[in-house]
Amino acid sequence: MRAEHERGQSLVEVVVSVGLVAVTLGAVTTAAIVATHRSGPDPVQTALQQIVERESRIAVDLLKYQGGTIVPTTVATAVPLPSGSPLAAHVSVSVSPLPGGGQSVQLHAVSDADPTKQVTLITTIANPAPLPSSSVSASGTAPAPTGAP
Repeated sequence: MRAEHERGQSLVEVVVSVGLVAVTLGAVTTAAIVATHRSGPDPVQTALQQIVERESRIAVDLLKYQGGTIVPTTVATAVPLPSGSPLAAHVSVSVSPLPGGGQSVQLHAVSDADPTKQVTLITTIANPAPLPSSSVSASGTAPAPTGAP
């Protein structure tokens, strides 16, 4: 009878040990997952960067021809996040002329929930092209071709 009692105690000890190991592994795995998520890119910053890049392409398309203008403005919007709930943010655009006829476009996005999360993108349009239906006259005269009979 004594042998059975000792066998029962060793079984209890094994079950308790396995339980402790399982709890420890669960805690270590959870900590590793949290650390991996924290070391990755910030989803808010990434979402703000994506919206600024998208709006930049639209602004460049509007200003690539002569006569194109954008009025400086700020718009409240919702930016999609991978977590599912959108982020409330403000996106602003401003255009300033550059010497030589070019334009500088500045886009700025800031999170409403955390104003420290913000992205600014500045792009330059060297010289806007003439409108596709317009005719361009060359200034001055072109030199005569050489070697012609």
